[in-house]
Amino acid sequence: MALDLPVVGQTRDPEWATKLNGALTQLDAGKADLDDAGLLVEDQLPERLSETQLTATFAPVVSPAFIGTPTAPTPGSSDSSTKVATTAFVQGAAGPAVSAALAVPGVVSSQAIAAGAVTWSKAAFLTSGKNLFDPSAASTGFSIHVSTGALDVLAGYSVTDYIPVAAGQKVTFSNPRSIAFYKADKTFVSGSGVNNSTQAVLTGTATVAGYVRATVSDAYKPTFQAEYGATQTTYEPFKLLMPNLAVTGSNTTLAVNTIRVVKAGTRFTITSILANGSQLDIVVDTATSSNGSFTFVQTNLNGLQIHDSGDDVTPIRTFDTVGGNHGYANCVFQYTVSGHDKTTADLGSIYTDGTNQYTLLAISGSNVTFGGGYTVSSGVVTGKTTAPAATLTFVSGGPHTTSVPITTLVAGAQLLPSINQKAMTVTLDGAPVTVDGTYTGRSLSFAEAYTIMDWKGIIDWAQAHVGSTYASDSTPGVVRMLVNYTFTPKGKCVVSTSLRALTAVTLGECGFVQSAPMSAVGYTVSRQMPGVVAKSGFDFSGLVPLSSYTTSLTFGPGDYLDAAKPPDHTNDVLYDSTSTPVLQFALGYVTDKTTGKDADRINLARTWDMRNTGKNYPVALFNPTLAAGDLFSVEAYRAYSAPTTVPGAFGATTIQDGQASYVLLDIATAGTSIPVPLPDLIGQPIAVLYTSGVTVLNDTVDASGILVDATAKSYAIIKVG
Repeated sequence: MALDLPVVGQTRDPEWATKLNGALTQLDAGKADLDDAGLLVEDQLPERLSETQLTATFAPVVSPAFIGTPTAPTPGSSDSSTKVATTAFVQGAAGPAVSAALAVPGVVSSQAIAAGAVTWSKAAFLTSGKNLFDPSAASTGFSIHVSTGALDVLAGYSVTDYIPVAAGQKVTFSNPRSIAFYKADKTFVSGSGVNNSTQAVLTGTATVAGYVRATVSDAYKPTFQAEYGATQTTYEPFKLLMPNLAVTGSNTTLAVNTIRVVKAGTRFTITSILANGSQLDIVVDTATSSNGSFTFVQTNLNGLQIHDSGDDVTPIRTFDTVGGNHGYANCVFQYTVSGHDKTTADLGSIYTDGTNQYTLLAISGSNVTFGGGYTVSSGVVTGKTTAPAATLTFVSGGPHTTSVPITTLVAGAQLLPSINQKAMTVTLDGAPVTVDGTYTGRSLSFAEAYTIMDWKGIIDWAQAHVGSTYASDSTPGVVRMLVNYTFTPKGKCVVSTSLRALTAVTLGECGFVQSAPMSAVGYTVSRQMPGVVAKSGFDFSGLVPLSSYTTSLTFGPGDYLDAAKPPDHTNDVLYDSTSTPVLQFALGYVTDKTTGKDADRINLARTWDMRNTGKNYPVALFNPTLAAGDLFSVEAYRAYSAPTTVPGAFGATTIQDGQASYVLLDIATAGTSIPVPLPDLIGQPIAVLYTSGVTVLNDTVDASGILVDATAKSYAIIKVG
């Protein structure tokens, strides 16, 4: 009910008093309703809440502490205000890094934090070590355009990240292809680019504060170094230091029982610390053998290359040497023919010299490659090795029928690839390694599988598929190979090989490991092989300088000190310019299992082949004829180690294959109670597999390791575990 108040100067409303009384009546009624509502609320509450109950039950307005599962609106992903951050907001901002950190239990990798999240140039608490080159931050497949500072696409090369420099700062690069300087805003400093085609050591000076970048060949990338100053120093891997957090260089040193793995494309650098503190870097590649398969590349000791191992991956021998870095050669004939008209449409075409037929298998520029025919005896294929005797004339096949002159034969030509159906899996402590980066762990495994193509299969397939390359996974094979390379701390590698015949085949002399000799300028190498008699005036029961013999030597029955014991390993010792031993390298077979065991190898006509180049070939198979399905397995090793500290010993190398440890003990001078320390194997049982002049005094590894009495030039193979 509206009630208008009287206004001064106006005539009084005769009904105003009546209206006022009505309004008061309504107010009384409203108060009664409120009183009734209050009584109703009191009836619903069993008792009035005390102050203590209120503070225990409800959150205060200031600094509330919620219980249960409170919710709130989720801010936008770019919100940086003081709004409540829900779990959904946090996961969106940090989820990828958190997930990556948990991706590989037990393995610490560069993927544990989102890529690029932390670098030494972005975080004030991080500084780089001496080496400023971070391989994981390099731009792969590029080179620097020295006139513009831009990046050009170039396979086989990489460009460093931006390296900070002060005005006047000198930076030395170990072997760059080019360098360029940039301003603080990363724009190119005109005229600062330098070509370095010889890829020798190069020092550049910054004219303004900013950055420098360099192009590096992938071949040099594993040991490339960029450092402040005008002098090149000993190589050191890239590392981050955190001095403000009391983490210094000594804290970042790799543990002796751990390996560090740097993956850059198909190339892997495997770093370990030897017992004497030296750093060993073993470089391998999963795709750069001549067949596009696994290969060893090189080994560096404290930054110095001491082992060119590029041809250490092992082929097999059928009627020819194939696999590894080898292709068919004895039955392959390549000619240089300028201006020939052959194209890929002619592959598989048949030509004749009037007597024999030849199949066109490959074309590369002016070179054309033909394969001879084959014979089959008792199911075993042998390639025909007779070269064409006259101009090759067209018989059938592709569209271009011009004859091929044979005047310019390319010596040593091979048909590559000789393998197909390749597969490779890389794991570190059982976890796949697929992303470029730096990892640490204990056991890195390369599990490779491939098929050696059958010569008959190559010829038949090419002729049936004119215009297509023989290098197809459909081309039939003769042998299926499974090879596992397992790298463990202190420079060890176990090579386990399985060979299965796919057709009848006669194998030649086959080893499943091989090695070129270690070498470096100013260094020398000596070799010892226990258990053999002196041959051609060389007594390998002691250390023989590799420079002292130039005749290839082979060892077989009649060359063994014990007629029932073939040689199973060699020791190579590398000496520096002062004749101080700096590294040892053992190569051989595990003696108590697989086809490499003594009981199988003793029956071979030859068990070792040493070339006059120093290259070393232990033999595991010699001329067996296999039926389809026949299987051989061999376990071998390549083992670097620090010079032995065992008194009077040539070497005391420990090999571990996941089931047991094997100690190769080679004694130079007689002694009693000689300790062979094995701190990682204390408590393990000892079993002597073979001994010649060595008596093992304990049956369990203890604090002193293995205790032995030994005569001069004696040796033992001891199994632990």
